[in-house]
Amino acid sequence: MGFEWNQDHPHGSLNFERKGARSVDVNFYKDCESYKKLACCLHRIPKFKIAAVLDKLAHNKKYKGQNELIYRFLKLFKFILVPLYKCLDKAGVLYIEKGYTTPKDLLVSFIDVDYFGVNCKVPEKFESVNTYIYGDEWIEPKEKYNWMTDSSSVIDKVS
Repeated sequence: MGFEWNQDHPHGSLNFERKGARSVDVNFYKDCESYKKLACCLHRIPKFKIAAVLDKLAHNKKYKGQNELIYRFLKLFKFILVPLYKCLDKAGVLYIEKGYTTPKDLLVSFIDVDYFGVNCKVPEKFESVNTYIYGDEWIEPKEKYNWMTDSSSVIDKVS
C-alpha cells in the first residue's frame, strides 16, 4: 500500500492506494467562513490545460496523456517556464478553488476504522456524509463520476 501527500493543496490531502483495490483520499476540512454551518475542503483546479502542464513541469510530475509530446517539448524550456509558472501562480491566474462541503454537525463524532492495517478516524455518521456529498446512491460506484460537476456539495472558492 502506498501513501501520497498532496502538497498542492494548502491543507494537504492524503491518498491511500493498494494494488487491485480502489484508492481512498483523506481530505482535511476547515471552516467555510461564508457558510457558517459548513466545513469545506478546497482543491486547486487548473483553469486551463496549459496550467495543468505547467503545474506538472514545476513539480517534476510525470505526464502521460493526450498532450505528452507537447509536455516533452516544453520540458526543454523548463528553466524559463517554471519561474513564469511561479509568477502566474502567485498572481492567481492559473487556478480556481473548488471544494467539497459537509455540514459541521456530521463532523463532530468519529470512530476508528481499520483500512488495510492503517487505523483511520472517520466520521461516525460517514453514511450521511457520503449521501450529502455523492447523493443517495453513493454506495454504487458511478462510471465517469466527476466530483466538480456531479456533487451537489461543491462550492467555488470561499473566503
